[in-house]
Amino acid sequence: MSAAAFAEKAALVAGGTRGIGLACCRRFLDQGAGVVFCGTSEDGVRATAAELEGLGGGPVAGYVCDVADAAAVQRLVDETLRLFGRLDVCVTAAGVGPWGPFDQLRPPDVERQLAVNVLGVHNVVAAAARVMRAQGAGSVVTIGSISGLRADCDAASYCASKAAVHLLTKAFARELAAHRVRVNCVAPGWVDTDMNDGLREDAAARRAVCAAIPLGRLGRPEEIAEVVAFLAGDEAAAISGAVVVADGGLTSR
Repeated sequence: MSAAAFAEKAALVAGGTRGIGLACCRRFLDQGAGVVFCGTSEDGVRATAAELEGLGGGPVAGYVCDVADAAAVQRLVDETLRLFGRLDVCVTAAGVGPWGPFDQLRPPDVERQLAVNVLGVHNVVAAAARVMRAQGAGSVVTIGSISGLRADCDAASYCASKAAVHLLTKAFARELAAHRVRVNCVAPGWVDTDMNDGLREDAAARRAVCAAIPLGRLGRPEEIAEVVAFLAGDEAAAISGAVVVADGGLTSR
């Protein structure tokens, strides 16, 4: 993929202030795109905007937005159009916990998880799709998880939310294909982000996780962003409705 693969294109990254989303913002900027991103913390958005602007590359703008709020998401997309006049790439990287025994979690926390991880993806893709349909082109990449492919202890609602993302992706892809809009999903395994802070603090737990991964290590956010950029770009023009696993071989066993 060339260094200017996304020149003169506009990318929207929901959940772009940390982890995989932030790595995607960096990658698109590095490849010449203008980037709009959102997060839920005003301080986090401000700090991320300053960091990204310092990298150079395409123009960047950050906004506070709760993806579970459809009206707020629509305003975010409208602002992207105001800034760039188009929307070529959309990435849904916003996601939240909680984790724990399913019968001990607080219902409001589970409801919030499903609202962000499932309804949020629907809201973002729906708002982006209305623009991309009119353009007759566009690429959407959702962020799923290998937890959507298998059941994990202490993660029942998270697994359900990511399985929903995988199937939503396939359904979106079928509906939008006639408009030349592609929709794909990346399903990471264990990635070294703040969502997995516990592994940074517990060396024994980290060794145990890495021992189960054939490649012997956690993935890096930048590696997932590379897969996202590939799926979003013209080199993946024949791919739509795919769930691409990036887990170091963990689910190949």
